[in-house]
Amino acid sequence: MSAQKIPGNNQVDALRARLALGGGGIGGPGATGATGPMGATGATGVGATGATGAGVTGATGAGATGPIGATGAVGATGAVGASGSPGGATGPTGATGATGPANVIGTVIPIAPGTTMTLAQTSAQTLVIDTTGARSNITMPAAPVNLDVVRVASTGAANTAGQAFTANAGQTIGDPQNPGTFSGVGGTVVYFTPGAGLAWFWQAASTRWVEFQ
Repeated sequence: MSAQKIPGNNQVDALRARLALGGGGIGGPGATGATGPMGATGATGVGATGATGAGVTGATGAGATGPIGATGAVGATGAVGASGSPGGATGPTGATGATGPANVIGTVIPIAPGTTMTLAQTSAQTLVIDTTGARSNITMPAAPVNLDVVRVASTGAANTAGQAFTANAGQTIGDPQNPGTFSGVGGTVVYFTPGAGLAWFWQAASTRWVEFQ
């Protein structure tokens, strides 16, 4: 009996397949299966960013500084501004005061003790009376002008007899022994103070000799 060749694995598989198919011949190739779905997109690559270029900055140019320009001409002087307005208007001039006696000393008349006399009209006169003896009697001017002045300067350490002054017709005279009072019309006043200095001025409006010291 001849020995039988044992088939290889591929042949065994083929025989088994034929027996399973009932001994028929091998069928033709099956139909191609449907295409499978597309696979997921692969991850993006993570390669490192390239280094920045290190080119050297160029050197600054060495041009020389230009010369300083010439000073410009001085501008013309501006016009003078207009003058400011003047201050406030001057106020009105006040009224002129009454004119005083031009010279309160005036004519100087020495009077000896016991003299009797009537004074002449003048703007100012001064009687220098010696009071050491008898009383002198002096009558005021008959026609005085407003603000005429009669002054008295007494000399001597005593005035025992007193010195009398009489107002002329239509006049009164201030009493130096009682300041602020007046004689009657044409009346007389007497002063006894040694060394006294006194004066009267004529007040035409009131026709009287007003005493002042």
